[in-house]
Amino acid sequence: AMAMAFPVIATNWSGPTEFMTEANSYPVRIEDALVALPEESAFRTHKWAQPSATALRAAMRAVASNPREAKAKGENARRTMVERFSPRVVAELVTEELRRVAAKARRRTRAGDEDEL
Repeated sequence: AMAMAFPVIATNWSGPTEFMTEANSYPVRIEDALVALPEESAFRTHKWAQPSATALRAAMRAVASNPREAKAKGENARRTMVERFSPRVVAELVTEELRRVAAKARRRTRAGDEDEL
């Protein structure tokens, strides 16, 4: 959605905090207490963030009542996605990391230590 320049409302927790800001989206604060996942869940050791219903409602109203601001945030979101997460940018990051790991492996091989990278 952000790459398409849509205004995004999402929980300000975990992964989305890597790319969402007040300038490019509507991060929704979470309640203080985290929620345990069901015991049978594969992720039972994880915690779930409970979004604030009040903050969510406020964000939705902000988008509906100020479409110009929502459009600007969507455009900022697109810029963020292109500048930080486009395929070219991600490929460059991955390539650089692979070069770093390969160089470290070469150094360890020369030193006779092949245990870990």
